[in-house]
Amino acid sequence: MDTTVTKLANKVLEAVPGTPEHAIAKQLETGKPIEQRPTAAPAHKPVEDEIMRNTIRAKAPGLDTPHPPDPDAHPLQFRDLHTADASAAPMLSGSTPGSTRYQREQLLPAAAGDGMEMRVDGHQATVTLGKTGVSFLTVTSDGLPAVPFSEMLSAEVLPPIRGVWRLPGTRLHRMVIWTFRRSPQNAACWHPRQLLLETAAENVLQEWLQRINAAIVQQARRQVALPAGLPQRLLVFVNPFGGSRRAQQIWETTVRPVFDKASIKSRAVETEHGGHARALLISMPAEELAGYDGVVAIGGDGLFHEIINGLLELRSVTSGTSLDQHQWAELQQHLEETAAADAAAAAAAAVQTAVEGGQPPQQHGGEQQVQEAAQAKSSMFGVPGCARHSQPQIVHHRTGSIAASMRVGHIPAGSTDAVACTLNGTRSAFTAAMHIALGDGCPLDVLRVDTASGEHAFATCMVSYGFMGDVMAESESYRWLGPMRYDVIGAKMLAANRSYRVRISYLPAEPDQIAAAGKVLRLAVWRTSVTVPDAYPRLYRLSCRRGKWVHLEGEMAGVMLVVMPCRSEKSQQGVARYGHRSDGLIHLVMVKKCSRLQYLRFLLTLSSTGLAAGEHGFFTVVPAVAVHVEPVGLRESHWNADGELLPNNHITAEVHRGVIEVFARGVEVH
Repeated sequence: MDTTVTKLANKVLEAVPGTPEHAIAKQLETGKPIEQRPTAAPAHKPVEDEIMRNTIRAKAPGLDTPHPPDPDAHPLQFRDLHTADASAAPMLSGSTPGSTRYQREQLLPAAAGDGMEMRVDGHQATVTLGKTGVSFLTVTSDGLPAVPFSEMLSAEVLPPIRGVWRLPGTRLHRMVIWTFRRSPQNAACWHPRQLLLETAAENVLQEWLQRINAAIVQQARRQVALPAGLPQRLLVFVNPFGGSRRAQQIWETTVRPVFDKASIKSRAVETEHGGHARALLISMPAEELAGYDGVVAIGGDGLFHEIINGLLELRSVTSGTSLDQHQWAELQQHLEETAAADAAAAAAAAVQTAVEGGQPPQQHGGEQQVQEAAQAKSSMFGVPGCARHSQPQIVHHRTGSIAASMRVGHIPAGSTDAVACTLNGTRSAFTAAMHIALGDGCPLDVLRVDTASGEHAFATCMVSYGFMGDVMAESESYRWLGPMRYDVIGAKMLAANRSYRVRISYLPAEPDQIAAAGKVLRLAVWRTSVTVPDAYPRLYRLSCRRGKWVHLEGEMAGVMLVVMPCRSEKSQQGVARYGHRSDGLIHLVMVKKCSRLQYLRFLLTLSSTGLAAGEHGFFTVVPAVAVHVEPVGLRESHWNADGELLPNNHITAEVHRGVIEVFARGVEVH
């Protein structure tokens, strides 16, 4: 007997004594026939299945060990099965965490006789190709969970191999289904999963391949309220400098393989400086922009913020306002009266100073100073309803419509990744890539911020003044520290215990709007993410409301305008505990001047339970739809809009409900 054959048999089989595989290996080695023993029925072979499972585990130690809670411990990616032999098939536990919801689904056969005997990940099973997915009936007690088409990337035929388990010498034709499984620690965190199907019937496998891939496309078109369905071509921005500087590695090892399995073509652009992605989108010709189905950010929240601003610059929303002119006129009148009063007080103080200094006051000088000061102040309001903001920007109609149809995805590779945590419930790059490849979509609120100097910006997470603004401004010169800079500068700002005098005007949300948002939030599952296009207008308008502006003034340690829950590892419940990514609300947080210990308690509340609406002693949380903030003290802080410092501290902000579509389905729970 050729020694090469013997070595090959021992290597492939690694048989356990007493099993049929051991007998086959013995026959190959000695060349002598062996006694034929009756083979038990498949329903009575749990021992053999367990031996097979143990053999595979011995070859691939750690295969069935749970993934670490931190998805960044090592990149998660699909295994290459093209060169795998039959004995190296991946074995996955049938009791996949989080699969019970799909086991309850009714996966009815598409036609009679669709049940086929196959090997699935090393298990003998009856596989049924149903109307909504693929189900499995195994002889073992644990079984395999059904997989719906909505959770498959694609199916692919692998090179055939020689069967060695039951039918030695038989050619086994193989097909792999690329999908995922849910983490036992966090149902929202997904891990790669390959379902390997093996059968001797080549024609059946080819037919199933075509039907599965066609069903994946049709299922995506039914679920996504967009004509595009699954993305075909994506523009990917990679920030190599953000966070831990692993964005390029994440793109190469995790994201691009997922896109390849889903047959998604992509163009990757490595950003060279801040604002690069925004500038490229704004300057891109309409014909080139129309060639993409979406834009993906691989980096931190700042890169996502850049892309949102770039796309909205191309749309008419940059010149529009969601409030009616009556409400803006009311705010404008109040600000003008306040400015006139401030100017009169300043003029009176100037006259008093001149008299005390022995200088005669100028004739009619007080009235002139009042008028000049009032005019100067009125030109700095930054109110979108003012004359200076009423001139619409000229935007190319086709470019704007193309930008409006773009979905945006975020692959987390930054310091906090609040966007990914809020949209997906995890910082896992693989999970975010799967949501994009599967074509998931849901709306996202955007906060428009107008400054007194005429600039505007858009934010999806938070706009903050005071403590948070100071931390961002101070940390810019400590970027070499990486994510640690926020903790270091945060401790420094806490010790400084600064406060700033501001005037705040806000338009509170109506009670019925808050109640409606609360009903959605209490569900807190992925089903709330279903997009119903006609359920609300794309720009959330308040013309039917006649709410009254609320005005206040005082010393504030911090002011925060929170748009989405802003979940992160530092605040797992979210900054706004009952916030939602598309409820049309601004959660206005006002922290009064307080002691260091009190502000530390406030920060601990942020990180532990999040903030709920109401009075909480030294801080208040108010649901609003528009906010105007004007510093009035000698000392000013900085406005931080999603990690970008605004050039002017006089701002007016309003929320646009669901104006951006993102690749996500919401946070999944067990």
